[in-house]
Amino acid sequence: MRGRGASVGAFALTIGVVLAGGIALRPVASAQSAAILDTTPTEDATASVSVADPVAVASAPTVTVAEILPTPVAAPASVVFPEMKHVWQSLNNCGPAAVVMALSTFGVDANQEAARLALRGPDVRRGMGPQGVGPWVKENFDLRSTWRNGGTIETIKALVANGFAPMVTQWMQDPWVSRIAHWRTVRGYDDAKSVFYVNDSMLGNMVPLSYEWFGRNWQSFSYRYMVIYKPEDEKLLNAIMGPLSYEWFGRNWQSFSYRYMVIYKPEDEKLLNAIMGPQVSDAVMRRDLYQRAKTEALTQNTNFAWLAYGEAAYSYGMFEEAVMAFEKGLSMGSPNGVFGLRNSYPQALRALGRQQDAERAAQQLNNISIVPSSTVVAPPDPYALYLAMLRITPFEQIPTE
Repeated sequence: MRGRGASVGAFALTIGVVLAGGIALRPVASAQSAAILDTTPTEDATASVSVADPVAVASAPTVTVAEILPTPVAAPASVVFPEMKHVWQSLNNCGPAAVVMALSTFGVDANQEAARLALRGPDVRRGMGPQGVGPWVKENFDLRSTWRNGGTIETIKALVANGFAPMVTQWMQDPWVSRIAHWRTVRGYDDAKSVFYVNDSMLGNMVPLSYEWFGRNWQSFSYRYMVIYKPEDEKLLNAIMGPLSYEWFGRNWQSFSYRYMVIYKPEDEKLLNAIMGPQVSDAVMRRDLYQRAKTEALTQNTNFAWLAYGEAAYSYGMFEEAVMAFEKGLSMGSPNGVFGLRNSYPQALRALGRQQDAERAAQQLNNISIVPSSTVVAPPDPYALYLAMLRITPFEQIPTE
């Protein structure tokens, strides 16, 4: 990825991170070529540069330039990809099959078994997480992949309307029918019928799923979705998915608790504090998902909603709330198939220092997933611990090493 020249700030700052550069923008019209729309597409918006007001300090201020993202096509009433391959999956291979179907919208005819070995490995009992997809599509097809939690019906519609084929993790069928976690690829939608059309490796081609069913069976998986895209479409994708940092940047920064350092003049301290507000994108995503899941648990009052609230609270470092939500969800119904619970519930207990309770919970949940795991217990999510520490520790006492 080629680097862009950094804009000059209103004062002399040295920031202790290296920022990845941008990629040339895709014209909005090209996003429409992959899908059929029933309305006339909007014209490209002319990018303009806004200039920050001068700062009232002795030093002469300069211009701060904000990055301009392209304007996505507004989602029309209905959209469908005219061409998307459908494949029937091999054993436990819904993830690679969904990736193969999404790749077909780029004209790539990928092999399901080659994808299986790359994305799942030889153990047929294992499922596919989203983390390995990006390196594989980059190496083999010069494409990129990103994924997020906290997706919405509107986000999925906007992605499809702009020529992206998102993949989602949901229950394959209603959980009272079967508890099978499943990847499927969204091919289109129709507001008049309130349905998404999906290419599903178990259910078929152009399968209609109501918006209500889609959202309800997505909830247990934190509304996770994944998108494969061309490098030149990254800014358009970011415009749709919200102001989140580039996938590579965030992934390679996360292990260091998103730490950054700024050198500044004494007279610029107030301005710096105004800039350095709560702006870490991953923290914002975790917070928003936590707030959403908590509201849904209180209003829907189902075991799946409470378990999803527990996952979101754990990810946000609210460990006591996570334990409460997990225990309420477990008391209301079976957790079978909610595989994240197997790690998150014991980890929340460990984060609270309740080691014996954590061991009992791990034994209780041992049969939720048949996927073999490491014999070494993983530590609690370090970023969730960091967020929890920020809420209870004065800023001056936060360790710097």
